[in-house]
Amino acid sequence: MRIGIDARELCGHATGAGRYLSGLLRQWGADDAIRRHEFVLYAPERLDAELDSHRFATRLVEAADPYYASALGGIGALPLRSAWSVATARDVYRAIGHEVKRRGSHAWDARVSTTTLDKLWFVARGAAVALAARTLPEGSRDARLWQRPHDGTH
Repeated sequence: MRIGIDARELCGHATGAGRYLSGLLRQWGADDAIRRHEFVLYAPERLDAELDSHRFATRLVEAADPYYASALGGIGALPLRSAWSVATARDVYRAIGHEVKRRGSHAWDARVSTTTLDKLWFVARGAAVALAARTLPEGSRDARLWQRPHDGTH
């Protein structure tokens, strides 16, 4: 599993999470059971941690793509405005992830974003996806992806 963590700020206030998570990630790096998971930590300053950020980003994007694809089934079950928002966000964040992967080790040198034109395209496409997803038959989710527990706890 790959997890992206935004440790910069929360509602305009520094969280201090960057220092905490940096230490936690170093500690986890020594545990073989946890090493199979990867974490991407976004922080305002370079952290004193030996993390291969390009490797993390590449594997994060590769792991996320099946989830982006599987989201289509859930998008159709949402109210239309929510479906449109989720479909748009899915494309925006997927594009950012692929740009981070393309930039390689220099991805963190500057903020990665999409252009205004790209965002407009994603908004239009999101509307089309939200409408089209309503017409698709329900499919089962790929068993290799995370599944909600069916024991009533969530």
